[in-house]
Parts: sequence; structure tokens; C-alpha cells
Amino acid sequence: MVEMQESTLNDYLRGNELNVLIYQGLKKDHPKLFPSYLEFFNVLYQWYDFFEKHQDDYYYFETEFDKIEIPGLQLHAFLTYLVTAITYYNYSERDQGVLLSPVGRQSFNYIEEKLSEIDEKLFPKAEIIKVPEPTAPIHQQSSTYALEEHNNSQTVLIFYYFFKAIGINIRNNIDFAPVAKFMHLITGKEFKATTSSDFYNKLRQAPNFKTNKELIRDLEDIKPLFEKVQLKEAVKAIDEEISRANEK
Repeated sequence: MVEMQESTLNDYLRGNELNVLIYQGLKKDHPKLFPSYLEFFNVLYQWYDFFEKHQDDYYYFETEFDKIEIPGLQLHAFLTYLVTAITYYNYSERDQGVLLSPVGRQSFNYIEEKLSEIDEKLFPKAEIIKVPEPTAPIHQQSSTYALEEHNNSQTVLIFYYFFKAIGINIRNNIDFAPVAKFMHLITGKEFKATTSSDFYNKLRQAPNFKTNKELIRDLEDIKPLFEKVQLKEAVKAIDEEISRANEK
């Protein structure tokens, strides 16, 4: 295994947008889940470095990864942010997807499978809202009027705040891989694989996958859609996120 990093919390947060977003997410959703934020980041990057070094040695990676001893909710949060980190650092804007070697992608998929297993254990099926998998072939189809005028980031925010308005945290208690596929279905945008989907990668970090100015601009763009149909909870949540972004 890789040696634990000798770093301070400030070392992790200084100049690293992803780590700041993870830190904010932990403070908001899991403030007392880990003994310390520093310990969490040490473990997260220990395993991120391990993935980067051994992703092409699948059997060794799988064997070592199975030895992780982190309990329940801690493991769920850890795996969620590990997948986020791998996606973030290996994402290609040019190719609009995560660039990994064929074997590296299998190692990445193994982590995602572990995360799905933890989801099933922690959240009873009755409490997890599953969006049905699209059964029709995903080709270029005509998109709906409301979505065809919006870019991928805005479309993800529309879905994120709709679910939030009906009491569902899309990052905690919903299987959002089918949500991403459904978004491809209704927008007609080409789908190749879940992990290379721009919708999927943005859903993992929603709503904070852009800088504050860009996020505010997108939020102000989609807010009227919810006002028109009187989804007041969504409008309230959007206003709160705009206020937070303005304060940073």
C-alpha cells in the first residue's frame, strides 16, 4: 500500500477546488461521520494514489481493495468521494468523458460496484427511488422544448432541483446512473457508457460542478422554469444556492 501522506488539512484545501467542494460536502452532510476531516483526506488520497499506481494490475487492485476496513456510512461516503476524485482528475473536456485504460476502467467499475453494494445494504429498497432503465435504443431523438434550449450543466441542475423539491437528495438516496441514462433518452444526446456520460459525471457533483459565477448564471437561467410551474421548494433551494455562491 501507499504510505499515508503527511499533510495538513490546509495543504489539501489550498488551491484545490475539488477538495474544497468535498470538504464543504462533508461539513454539510456528514459533519461528525469521520474522526477528523484531515484523516478522511489522508485515507481518500492514499487510495486515490493506489488506484493511479495499480489500476492496470486488476487482480492485485481487487485483492487489496477488498481489504478496506471502513464501517457502514463512512465507507459509503469514502467510496462516493473516491469515485468523484478519480472522475475529476481523469476527466477530459475535449473528449467529454473519463479517460482510463481498458483495464483501468475495469478497476474503476469495481469501485462503483462496491458503492452500489453499500447502497443496497444501507438503504432499504423501498427507500431508494429507482428510475427505470430506458428500454428503447438511445439514438438521436427530438428533445423536449424545455430542455433543448439548455446546456448539459443546466439540464443536470434542472433534474437536481426537481428531485430536491420532492424531498430526494440525488447524491445520497437515489441511484442516479439510470437518471443519467434517462437524461440521454429525453435529450437525444448520444450515450456510450455510464462513466463517460457528461450528465452522470455532473450528477455526482451537483450542484457544485462549476465556479461560483458560472453556477450562479446557470441557476438564474433555470429558476424561471420552476417558477412557471410553481415548484416553490425548488425555487427556494435555488435562491439559497445563489446566496451561498455570492458569499464565496
